[in-house]
Amino acid sequence: MKTIKKHIALAVAFIAFMLPQLLNAQTILEKKITYKATQVTLKQALTDIAQANQIAFSYSENIIPVNKIVTINVVEKPLSEVLDLL
Repeated sequence: MKTIKKHIALAVAFIAFMLPQLLNAQTILEKKITYKATQVTLKQALTDIAQANQIAFSYSENIIPVNKIVTINVVEKPLSEVLDLL
């Protein structure tokens, strides 16, 4: 019985610790972004968006085609939608 109580206490502590981070991630993806770029690399677009909006992206250049050329023009779109367009 003590073991179950310890596991429950650990689970509650973990959820209490992680909940703000999970909610913050959702908030960032809902943040409205305005961005316009013509014929830039995906890497440059991500860098521009990150700098203009005080956010950070983490990705592997082995998986993400960072040299892909993109053109995008969005006004007040959620970050999640902007990333889908890229």
